[in-house]
Amino acid sequence: MKRILIIIGVFLLLLTQADAKIVEMIAAKINGEIITLSELENELVSIREQIKKVYPPEEQGNAFKVEQKKMLNLLIENKLILQNAKKAGINISAVEVNRYLEEAVTNMRKKFPDEKTFKKALFERQTNLNELRRGYRSRIEEELIIQRYVEQEVKSKIEVSEEEINDYFENQKEEVRARHILLKTEEEANTVLSELNNGKDFNELAKEKSQGPSAIKGGDLGYFRKGDMVPEFEEKVFQMSKGEIAGPVKTELGFHIIKLEDRRNIEPGERIRAYHIVTKTPEEAKDILAKLNMGEDVEKLAKEKSIGPSAKDGGDLGFFKRGDMVSEFENAAFNLKIGELSDIVKTDYGYHIIKVVSRESLSPDQVTAVKVNIKEKLSQDKMEKDYFAWVDKLKKAAVIEIKLSD
Repeated sequence: MKRILIIIGVFLLLLTQADAKIVEMIAAKINGEIITLSELENELVSIREQIKKVYPPEEQGNAFKVEQKKMLNLLIENKLILQNAKKAGINISAVEVNRYLEEAVTNMRKKFPDEKTFKKALFERQTNLNELRRGYRSRIEEELIIQRYVEQEVKSKIEVSEEEINDYFENQKEEVRARHILLKTEEEANTVLSELNNGKDFNELAKEKSQGPSAIKGGDLGYFRKGDMVPEFEEKVFQMSKGEIAGPVKTELGFHIIKLEDRRNIEPGERIRAYHIVTKTPEEAKDILAKLNMGEDVEKLAKEKSIGPSAKDGGDLGFFKRGDMVSEFENAAFNLKIGELSDIVKTDYGYHIIKVVSRESLSPDQVTAVKVNIKEKLSQDKMEKDYFAWVDKLKKAAVIEIKLSD
């Protein structure tokens, strides 16, 4: 659960606590209970350091405010859940608290090269192990109470039916390939859509105007299945026809203009074994392909001519599944029959010739294992959704005052 503090990880923060004494200003009140500014700042020590490493100086202030707001919201949620858990009579035994506390101590020790360095770090913080145990015991107990209450109120009520599992499994038998142009505002998206409707090239406009990481590839997202993209994007793209352009589609990322390039049926879990030869130039690849078509051995030519790391193995890549290779290579390889040679395939690594020598589908036992994983994924998805709805309900019933200024 993303919004719940990790029990072991939180203990490791103790050696990076803020040194400065912060005046006990109030950051928020939840049903009369307070979160102090010092509590909030202590949670943000490591985040502040990360911001300094990632952002230029002029952007660090705004970046920190964003993270500060997220952390305060997290602390409010945990305080609120704890209050309700105590009302519900949730208790954790001393034995269980001590077990997690000692596990935390053990993990903390592992962060240091030896016991001497560990004790030195404690001394520099003007503390010792006994004081740390006393100081963090109540915090670990609170977090265990929170987890137990969430399990009782949310996790225990989640059900995943066989029908849902089978539907998800069947959905994995279809893939689509799409491009998109991502814009910040709906106005920008509508302007781009008008340009497309007036005949502008999608690929070129994506390179020019998209604000997503796929812009450099003309917005190409490659092939993907249901469950791989954010829900709003996914819902739209799987309804589209090949060649159709649609949008704007609003998601948490922005506004998308989408073009469906292709859709195809696949076998979930299918693996193939292939040999390949990769060259620097298309001319070299063309010459090798001609030799292969004349009957020369792919393994022999791979050892002599291929520039890839598999050359020493005669170009043998072993078995691989969809998603293991770059999209251009994967698309060509999985469309080949056993024993068939590909045409020349261009990727960022060079020019490839591929030969598939074997193909495997899922066994009944593997199908069962896949469905177990599907059930876990669907359970987690429901857990996230139900957790957020449950917390929102708790918030609406609470009196929450944010004292921290923007």
